[in-house]
Amino acid sequence: MKQALSDTEIRIIAAAERIFLLKGLDGARMQDIADEASINKAMLHYYFRNKQQLFDIILDDKISKVFDVFQVWAQPHLNFEQKLRKFVEEEINLIKSFPILPLFIMLEARKNPDLIPNKLKNFPIHDVKETFQNIIQADIDKGNIRPVKMDEIILNTMSLCVSSHSRTHIPVCI
Repeated sequence: MKQALSDTEIRIIAAAERIFLLKGLDGARMQDIADEASINKAMLHYYFRNKQQLFDIILDDKISKVFDVFQVWAQPHLNFEQKLRKFVEEEINLIKSFPILPLFIMLEARKNPDLIPNKLKNFPIHDVKETFQNIIQADIDKGNIRPVKMDEIILNTMSLCVSSHSRTHIPVCI
């Protein structure tokens, strides 16, 4: 069972999130995080030994939130169109809450290609993909949608969600 975080730890994580989302792992400094959290660097190191530990906590949280959006495909009471609409709605809400998250994940994955696959090992990706593919195939068989690959639907849908929100909301930070 996880122990509840203290107010200071919550402040540090929120500060680190802002710094990492703006500067990435390489650009962030522990002093920046301490300043953002309004604490001294010694206190930051007391709670979190190093920058990598904080980065992992934040990236794990963000990937978990992204993965949670995919759970809509497992809702048996919705048909394909309803699931797609709900997926788009939840994806856009996620992007609204973390506007630079897609850019952050892409940049970090580009610097470290194994980063995201290693993080995804903790999630039942195969089960979600299988469920999603079965849903698509059932609607293809019914003639409701044209034959399409699951990866194409996911990539195109997520890209459109990011694009629709990013035109006016994602600040240029690079």
